[in-house]
Amino acid sequence: LFRSGSFGVLVSMKYLGSKACAMSGFPALTQVVNGKTTALPYDTTPTSRTGLAGGLAAGAVLPKFNLEPGHLVSFWIEGSDEQAGPIGSCHTYNTLSVAVGGSPAHGSIPSLDTGVTACSNLWVTPLVPGRTGFFPARQIPLAH
Repeated sequence: LFRSGSFGVLVSMKYLGSKACAMSGFPALTQVVNGKTTALPYDTTPTSRTGLAGGLAAGAVLPKFNLEPGHLVSFWIEGSDEQAGPIGSCHTYNTLSVAVGGSPAHGSIPSLDTGVTACSNLWVTPLVPGRTGFFPARQIPLAH
């Protein structure tokens, strides 16, 4: 999803565990380069909770929910590809690793091919139940 220099990548994950898992908060992002992971700075301030592409409805509190086996959890990774700082401050993220639930052991995407260029820190929206990345759930807007 693109809007005037900003982008959003919807990530939806199916829980394959055998017992319900308590979920709340934000996913953790790391960059994968040549098989090595490096933690990425990302924004989880209250303004990132509503996001440009998805996230929480204005005024909504951070959801806490039980993720049942076979159900989905989702969130958005967002950023800007507009040059705001010195030349060279933009970075292409070809592969990201995503962890939810506090550690990669709780759930992760070890290799998410994104191929996005960001000229600022990425920001993530909170984990929400379902596949849309919105809370409460609503239809996903598509770029024209």
